[in-house]
Amino acid sequence: MNRRSTWVCCAGWLTALVACTGGETGNPPNALESFDTSGCKSELLPKGISEQSLDSAGADPRYQGLNCFVWERLDERTLRIEITNHVDGCGMDQGWKPQARLNGAGELELHLDVPGCVFAGCFSCVYDLSFHVQLSEGQGDLPVKLLGDTCSGPAPLEGQAVLALSASRRGEVCAYAESANSSNDCATGESGGTRFGRCTKTGFECLSEGDSCQPGLTCAVLGADEKRCLPACQSDADCAGFSSTHCEQGTCRL
Repeated sequence: MNRRSTWVCCAGWLTALVACTGGETGNPPNALESFDTSGCKSELLPKGISEQSLDSAGADPRYQGLNCFVWERLDERTLRIEITNHVDGCGMDQGWKPQARLNGAGELELHLDVPGCVFAGCFSCVYDLSFHVQLSEGQGDLPVKLLGDTCSGPAPLEGQAVLALSASRRGEVCAYAESANSSNDCATGESGGTRFGRCTKTGFECLSEGDSCQPGLTCAVLGADEKRCLPACQSDADCAGFSSTHCEQGTCRL
């Protein structure tokens, strides 16, 4: 994730304004019909989906600990794209002016622009995002990129997926969420990582260290430096119930 250089210490939301340059000259038309966000799901809020969550994919417990592009065709020209557990700076939702543009390569770019370049120095938060975009009729499979603000340089790529619009009217593409705090274990004093979250919790905000998972979850090694708390399974049917997960080595994983 892009770490912005302009941060101002604060105890709450946005408190400082820094000049930023940019414009719409030469940009494709904005295809965004509407946008909504859950607000911060992790900052001093109860474990799991908070009362600020959208009544949408982000509230589905299957997506806990996962960063997913969940999409659905509402009609031939309208597409809803929901992004679960997106990690960004605290209070960023107060300054987002999102845009949706189809670039020359046929990719849909979802921009989380911050026109005033206003940031808060309160570490990071976890958000659910919901975009309604207008497309051309007959749109086939669609590459989608989520891009951050341009205040500290070119817009950073914060997520991407290819939506199989030609195969189905609804689907999802998932990856493990970046932050172990998508369920806010540390802030609530919970012991053990939650579903699909990282096993290892260290740092000033955590009450315990070392590898641990909540009951029913197994701390599985996924890579050289990647350990996740995964649900136990015997077959694919025991997993989350959507196409992104499968049963492997006795645990549900992507």
